[in-house]
Amino acid sequence: VMDEPTAALTGNEVERLFEMINKLKQRGVSIIYISHRLEELARVADRVTIIRDGEKIATGALADFQTEDII
Repeated sequence: VMDEPTAALTGNEVERLFEMINKLKQRGVSIIYISHRLEELARVADRVTIIRDGEKIATGALADFQTEDII
């Protein structure tokens, strides 16, 4: 579980983190990645669950959502 992992990282550190996440994904490791930075989703997510005010709004493949849908 990664909760806002890029919040305190530099740009280079963020790139390294995404490289590590991609290597884990290639090995079949599941990752729960929590972020308010929607631009990061395209880099790491295959599926998304949108939670608002403590309630699940939607779950599905990232490709099925537009940024406006997530917002």
